Amino acid sequence: MRCNWQVVSPNRWQLSLGLFVYALLTAPAADKIRVYHVPKERPRVAPVETGHAQLLGQNPHSTAAQPRVSYLAPEGWQDDGPGEMRVAGFTIKGEGDQTAQVAITPLPGMAGREALIVNMWRQQVGMPELGEAEATEQLRTVEVGDEAGKLFEINGTSTGGTAMRIVTVMLHRGATSWFFKLQGSSPLVEAETPKFLKFLQSVKIEAASSPELPAGHPPLVDDRGTGASPAARARRDGPTWTVPGGWREIDGGQFLFAKFVIADPAGNQAAVNVSTSAGDGGGLIANVNRWRGQLGLPAWSAAEVEQQAQKIATDAGPATLIEMRGADAQPPKPTLTIAAVVPQNHATWFYKLMGDEKVVLAQKEAFLTFVKGVQY
Repeated sequence: MRCNWQVVSPNRWQLSLGLFVYALLTAPAADKIRVYHVPKERPRVAPVETGHAQLLGQNPHSTAAQPRVSYLAPEGWQDDGPGEMRVAGFTIKGEGDQTAQVAITPLPGMAGREALIVNMWRQQVGMPELGEAEATEQLRTVEVGDEAGKLFEINGTSTGGTAMRIVTVMLHRGATSWFFKLQGSSPLVEAETPKFLKFLQSVKIEAASSPELPAGHPPLVDDRGTGASPAARARRDGPTWTVPGGWREIDGGQFLFAKFVIADPAGNQAAVNVSTSAGDGGGLIANVNRWRGQLGLPAWSAAEVEQQAQKIATDAGPATLIEMRGADAQPPKPTLTIAAVVPQNHATWFYKLMGDEKVVLAQKEAFLTFVKGVQY
């Protein structure tokens, strides 16, 4: 056995996140142990806001040391390295044109959202959503290293009409949830599942020690005591904009880049959520249908999404605008959503104005001016 250290050259997005990937050991034959340091990422929106591929990093100003993951990869799995959101990935080739992929993705704040996650994958393969109890029943316990993870399997149809199978395992460790996903041609995924389960048993997730500061370096300071909101702190290295009058910024939590609330004299309210995700954030269709689900509306086909979407010009380039009327479930009341999707710098920005229809319509022009004027 020989020691083989490698550094994967990051793309521009990964470089901005400070992603460094290391291959630790090379075993006999084709089996390899890899160790990856999980990158700090820009804040991203939760699945309910952008879709899964899009699943989601922590506050970039966190000073906590990042964990690392190692594993033993089965023979025949082609190592694709890290991606926009995953820390590791593989391609598996079967007979004919059958293919499958494996991805390891760490995401924050997903514990307790098992039903949401199950339904997200069901939607991906054209299956209806399940109730929380039914979705939870889909989970079974499997070994991930020396810990217990939860596995669920889904059969369905890909967008190309071929039989597709997804096997996903989630492991919650502290504030981070680790997702191990095998998906692809149904027969190939079924054949590779035993290898996948053995692969999971080899996984080790270790907390990385904090690096020592150089002599004379001032201590790292958490700026949470400055009184600035999380969104304001994040915007120190994010886009800039002009906030319309009457918009009040509030704490958007862990998953929103920024959040504003708007109220009219009668007390009717609306909110503007701003979020970002790597790449295409899961794609326009998945996001539109997730928003429609929030409004109690049925999913649109790709043709319907294309028909309803409008192209608008912004200072940063073309964007997509879409409107949907439905009912907010808490409590049920007529609700209008206007969403803008802006691709920018290997990421996608999502701006969503949602709430009482009167307020949303009154604020539509201010919202469009806001979105069009953002500087990235």
